[in-house]
Amino acid sequence: MSTDASTTTTTTTAAAAAQQRVREDVLLHHPPSHQSSRTLLVAVDPSSHSAAALAWAVANIVRPADDKIVLATVRPSVDLRGAYVGSLVVPGFKDADEALRKESHDLLLKLAKTLPAEKYNVHGVALRGDPREELLFAATDLNADILVVGSRGLGPLRRTLLGSVSDYLVRHAEIPVIVARDD
Repeated sequence: MSTDASTTTTTTTAAAAAQQRVREDVLLHHPPSHQSSRTLLVAVDPSSHSAAALAWAVANIVRPADDKIVLATVRPSVDLRGAYVGSLVVPGFKDADEALRKESHDLLLKLAKTLPAEKYNVHGVALRGDPREELLFAATDLNADILVVGSRGLGPLRRTLLGSVSDYLVRHAEIPVIVARDD
């Protein structure tokens, strides 16, 4: 399995680092002769709900010979706006962002290893920011055909107070969204 990461950002000033849209493509594995007819974007995080959503997608909708599976994880932004003194960066902020970046890449690699390389065309995308907005952006940017997300099983009150990424995506995505429950 090979790993190749590249970063695309939409702004360039260091002071706006917290506002940058970051998409790091992580090549996980794909069969050499694989031509994809569909792109399935599967939102992942370290939770069991996320793992269950990926397992559900593989068991129920993935066509190994035809589909490209894109695993997408969204890490939080580290707010660097207050971390600058003149042209110096306060120690620790860049380290925190790098630690979150490494965690997101490690998660993608771990989940990709659960899918046999000779059978599945799997890519990974590490994003940074608000999961709702970044997953919508990734779905459009990658021309995804289907978006699969897990459900944390929040009750109506907690969902109203905390918000739900899956509810937001169902309401705003321009492609079908499947919310896989971990029962």
